[in-house]
Amino acid sequence: YRSGDFERSELAKMELNALFRRVAAEGPSYVRAPEYELSKNRELSSLNIHHVILMVRHILENSEKPLRNSDITSVTGLHENYALALFTRVMRVPVKKFVIRMRLLRARALLVESTMSISTIAERSGFSSMSQFYTHFHNSYGMTPSAVRKEYLRNCK
Repeated sequence: YRSGDFERSELAKMELNALFRRVAAEGPSYVRAPEYELSKNRELSSLNIHHVILMVRHILENSEKPLRNSDITSVTGLHENYALALFTRVMRVPVKKFVIRMRLLRARALLVESTMSISTIAERSGFSSMSQFYTHFHNSYGMTPSAVRKEYLRNCK
């Protein structure tokens, strides 16, 4: 949304709108409990959080592109391993899982807000193959992308 690009800003708004509508309709049942506990004996500084924000922003702005850990952590100026550990500690999810979740949110929003083909949605969401997309999508939502679209369209009538 900070890119200044009108189309990107509108897409971000649509994705957030879809997320809020989903929560309103289904409740936050799809939100999972944290997989990692934050250590109580270590405090997080605002600088550490700033580094994580930089990584999250980079992921969100480049989620349609192939992302390596080194690409994501390079925006912080920190050592890759330290930045990855910091991300996991703050976000309570590893970077790769976070990237997949963001791509899935984008894909689900595109499924219900557009008439694009599923292969185009997979590509625009940053998945490198259709099989990878289907596997992650089904594991996360319990349905195929086409079933989610059909369900959404059926509920809109």
